[in-house]
Amino acid sequence: MSEYTDEKFVPEKNRYAETLSEFIKCKTISDERFFDKTEFDKFLSFIKGRFPLVFEKGEYKDFNGGIMIKIDGKSHDEPLVLMSHYDVVQENGKWSFDAWSGKVENGVVYGRGAVDTKGSLAAIFESVESLLNEGFAFSNDLYIISSSREEIAGADVPDMVKYLAGNDVKPKLVIDEGGGIVDPPVPGVSGKCAMIGMIERSSARVVVEFTNKDGKNAAANMARFIEKTQKKVFGRRDFGPVNTAMFNAMKPKMNGAMKFVFSNLCVFKPLLIKLLPKVNKSAASLLGATVAFVTPSDKENLDLPSNAIRIVARISGNYYNKIDDLVDEFTAFAKEFGAETKVVSKRETPAPEPLDSDGFKFVKGVAECVFPGVTVAPFCVLGGTDARHFIGKSQSVIRFAPIYMNNQQFSSFHNKDENISVDSVADAVRFYREVIKRFNK
Repeated sequence: MSEYTDEKFVPEKNRYAETLSEFIKCKTISDERFFDKTEFDKFLSFIKGRFPLVFEKGEYKDFNGGIMIKIDGKSHDEPLVLMSHYDVVQENGKWSFDAWSGKVENGVVYGRGAVDTKGSLAAIFESVESLLNEGFAFSNDLYIISSSREEIAGADVPDMVKYLAGNDVKPKLVIDEGGGIVDPPVPGVSGKCAMIGMIERSSARVVVEFTNKDGKNAAANMARFIEKTQKKVFGRRDFGPVNTAMFNAMKPKMNGAMKFVFSNLCVFKPLLIKLLPKVNKSAASLLGATVAFVTPSDKENLDLPSNAIRIVARISGNYYNKIDDLVDEFTAFAKEFGAETKVVSKRETPAPEPLDSDGFKFVKGVAECVFPGVTVAPFCVLGGTDARHFIGKSQSVIRFAPIYMNNQQFSSFHNKDENISVDSVADAVRFYREVIKRFNK
């Protein structure tokens, strides 16, 4: 592990709290049902005033609200891309505070987007602004990219990737959201873990319709189908190379029994595959496919017959289960309950980042340096990120937002009572500064 290069840097925690608070006050919901362009304009106006050197020294391009800022370096051959989206989902559930207040209290910033992902975006901007203020000389180009449509899989980042490719720009390293610093993700492991995303999951959205006909009760059939689906294993469950590497990285922090089991994975793997999902909810996602049910959108409920009801299944798979195979298995299972299905969208798992890649080694080295004592482990991101658009367009694509989240903060992702500590944002600023300084050696 190399030495930390930024010992003299003093984080401006009060400033970071103010920055994130103002970010949160901008109600940048990308869902068209709640979209308000004035809130996005307010956000853009704020960052231009808050980070004058970034916009003075950088070249800013607008991609229908998506932000791309290029800071020129001496070389244009192998740029660095730092990413984090600024759109958010709507507030849901009963919050303990105003979701859009940006309240700062006892060293914590409260509100929608604190975790996902305005906290890390604030850290990116603050790190670059501070380095420019110090007169830091960039030897390589830096791109700051922030989507205004990530939550709805919008076109702004794909358009940016096309723009860069069209101008013969191939980044050496892309760092997006997806991972983070968390309390032990599995029982029997001690200490915090920095989870670095190497791959993300496939996904599909399927409308399932039940009809009252031939003496069949649609509501009863739907309830029975949902119950049986939640007990069924679709596809196959396995560890795969990424999950195996994750548990290997955690072995030094495992208790005696856990360490023995994972040191003999070839013997205990079948038992672990069966038991882990029962012990830890996230384990089911790590090891295989999952199905979650949500209410159909207004569009998905168009032309709904009066004698029918619908529900939407969100299918998510790991890289050793093809999404087409999972959808086929799911639709065949639904038909056993008299349901009709329609696939609305599907996305295959992108290629994984190699475990021995220079990009992973670089980010791992920085994380170990900035967060001493934290276990750094590769893992499979449980959702999707904009990073996937850079697969094949960048030498390395890493998903890691250097924000520590306790269990409550982690569970507030797309949920109620989202918040993050100012200390976590300050540490993220230190991380991004270290990334930039090492990248430009």
